[in-house]
Amino acid sequence: MAAPKILYTDILYGPKSGAHGGGGCFLSIFGRNFGAVLGNVSVTIGGGAATPMFLGDAYSVLPGIQWIGVQLEAACATGAIKVTVSGVDSNTDQSFTVNSGAISWMSSVPTEGQISAMSPGDHIVIRAGTYDAEIYFHGVSGSAGLPLTVMGYPGETVLLNRTGAGTNIVKNFYNAADGTQGYYAFSNIKGNLNGGGSSGFALGGNSDLTDIRCVNNECQGMFENAGGSAVFDGSGRKLRVLGCYAHDNDGSKLYHAFYFDGRSPTPTDIELAYNHIARQKGGRGIQVYGDAGNIITDVRIHHNYVHEIHLDGILFSRDTGSGCKCYNNIVWGVGDSTLVHPTADDGGGGAALRLSNSGASNQLELEAYNNTFYLNDVDGVAGTDLLFENATSLIFRNNIVYARAAYVGSTAGIGSLTSSNNLWRNGGAAPGFDSNPRTGDPKFTDAAARDFSILVGGDGIDQGSSAVSSVVTDDFRNLARPQNSLYDIGAYEFDVGGEPAVGVALYDSDYNIRQAQTNPLTVSRW
Repeated sequence: MAAPKILYTDILYGPKSGAHGGGGCFLSIFGRNFGAVLGNVSVTIGGGAATPMFLGDAYSVLPGIQWIGVQLEAACATGAIKVTVSGVDSNTDQSFTVNSGAISWMSSVPTEGQISAMSPGDHIVIRAGTYDAEIYFHGVSGSAGLPLTVMGYPGETVLLNRTGAGTNIVKNFYNAADGTQGYYAFSNIKGNLNGGGSSGFALGGNSDLTDIRCVNNECQGMFENAGGSAVFDGSGRKLRVLGCYAHDNDGSKLYHAFYFDGRSPTPTDIELAYNHIARQKGGRGIQVYGDAGNIITDVRIHHNYVHEIHLDGILFSRDTGSGCKCYNNIVWGVGDSTLVHPTADDGGGGAALRLSNSGASNQLELEAYNNTFYLNDVDGVAGTDLLFENATSLIFRNNIVYARAAYVGSTAGIGSLTSSNNLWRNGGAAPGFDSNPRTGDPKFTDAAARDFSILVGGDGIDQGSSAVSSVVTDDFRNLARPQNSLYDIGAYEFDVGGEPAVGVALYDSDYNIRQAQTNPLTVSRW
């Protein structure tokens, strides 16, 4: 069997005692190859055994990403997390820090007052239920190494079913005068805004919020027709959105699935990874935009699955700066005018990957590696997959661009463009700016079923550049790169070991909030 692989966790800190009935906090571990039977799984933290409680699928419904929920015990210590499945050990490069804090359990959503009463390091665990309330961090802050944590109990469905305009799922708010605050973690929450909403999961605003962790959350049903908004949005420093699912939302051209901007004085160190963004009627899939004139730096967008978007799939826009990276993403079916919802300002245009960083603040430095772009349009017209306009520098390597017509609409305003080892298909000759291009057949396993893994004989196999090695170390399904001595082109590496890839077709029809569980176990301490 393939070795288990830990990709990320919902929290990084927590106590190992203080829970009702004994034990400590609850930790959710996300990765691959965890098996199908909870009894075959053991977990250690800092060398001490934790108690496995739940084995199921991550809320992102990305293929093969599983979820293990465990409870810390007295033997756990600060150190590496290790998952063992049927005697086979995982990687140990993910760590956890044991700290102090109280653990509260609730059969309701905590009120603003209850959250404001939390001390740094405290945890609130919400039990299963359907609630019409928001989680609101207001006037309270954790501290470095002692975040405030609010989570759904692993393996139970906590659904915030909101109604009416101006509603949220998770919100935090400070004025700029409040100074640097934050240190929050929230996870395992499902949200439905039922055709209304102000935002879904808000990760900061005008103040310099820092260290916010948003993991394994889901939101659908948002509609906004006035100002700008998003399902997952924020501004600040050290923001993480990992393994979340935004689907079946709609609104104006200023309404997006993911939106991160420059309202914070120093927006930097933002990671958006392992997320699933689907059927966004209005706005973009992912947009990075300065908004308030503060330059956003060090934005890393990777291992995301983005499809069926009215406008752009991934957009780096005004006031984006250095350190931006975009790799191992799959983007298809964007720029689709049939997905627009009638609003006051529908907007137009779109591309799978778009740079639009005009003006005096044009400082974007982007590296785009090993993405797969498939059959994208510009506002419903069989046009271009990519729009490269206005950036200080762009490095574009090892990408598959499978177009409907033209590949690139424009390269105007690009100060330095380095492009090599990309595979261009279905749009004629490769662009002249690309060195060492390929124009053959990538041989997707089943593109119609949205399985973009590669079959034997694919023209991108062993044709990639190793210049990406400092950034790209695995593929979309976390298979190590390179499998041979040379990199492959596209989001998938060809598996020389013959292990079959798992496509995403089965997950595209998932229009409703759901809970997928495999052999769940709940310890009776509750």
